[in-house]
Amino acid sequence: KYRHGGKGRRDIPMFSNFPPMNLETGEKVIDLLEVFAAEHQASCGAVALAWQMANPAITCPILGAKNVEQLEQNLPAENLELSAEELQQLNEVSAIPLPYPNWMVGFQNQPRLDAD
Repeated sequence: KYRHGGKGRRDIPMFSNFPPMNLETGEKVIDLLEVFAAEHQASCGAVALAWQMANPAITCPILGAKNVEQLEQNLPAENLELSAEELQQLNEVSAIPLPYPNWMVGFQNQPRLDAD
C-alpha cells in the first residue's frame, strides 16, 4: 500500500500529496526495508520499528497497527537488532537534504572544520 500505484490512502485525491512527501525517497526506503525484512525473516513494519527503536532521539516509537494481524507482524521488532551497517544504510537513504541556507552554512564552514 505504500508503493506508487498501491492501494492505500494516497489513492484518495484529497490525500494524494498530503502531507507532502518525497515519493522517490520513500520508494528507496521501502526497497531497503524489504531487503532487510527478508534477511531477518520479519515484516517491513517490524524492521522499520526496530530502526526507530535503535535511534536514541526517538523515545517512544508508535505502533500504527489497525488490526491484530498488523500488531502480530510488528511485535517481533522488540527482539530484532539491526546491524550498524543496516542502520547507517537506512539513515542515509532516508536523509532529508538540507534546504537553503542550511546547506550553504555547512559548505562555508567546511574549510574551517578541515583546518583543525
